[in-house]
Amino acid sequence: MKPLFHKLLLLACALQLSGAHWVVLQVTAWTGMLVARSQTEGVAEAVKTTFDGEHPCAMCSAIESGQKEEKRNDMDAPMMKALMEVKLVAMENAALPVPADAGELHWMEFSPMASLRTDAPPTPPPLA
Repeated sequence: MKPLFHKLLLLACALQLSGAHWVVLQVTAWTGMLVARSQTEGVAEAVKTTFDGEHPCAMCSAIESGQKEEKRNDMDAPMMKALMEVKLVAMENAALPVPADAGELHWMEFSPMASLRTDAPPTPPPLA
């Protein structure tokens, strides 16, 4: 039972950090709008007015303002301010030293016979 709880808690934290809670709330709002509007307007008109963006319900407006508030709070955080002020070093100033014997590079020859194994694996296999 304990590992299942830990996995569910980890999933809930990951969804919260990724912003999936807003998606769940928005889907809930759309579902409520579709149900309420289809009873008075018909299904086709309810789908049209729900997803056109011109007829938001109170929950949709609250979700939108909550998302804006969350973004504003994220940008006001000290860490975000520090990241915005980071100055990057120009790459032409960064140089690697050249080795003294750079002109004398010698490459080993590849021998296809070197990769062949001639000895058999041990039997029985060793215990790890």
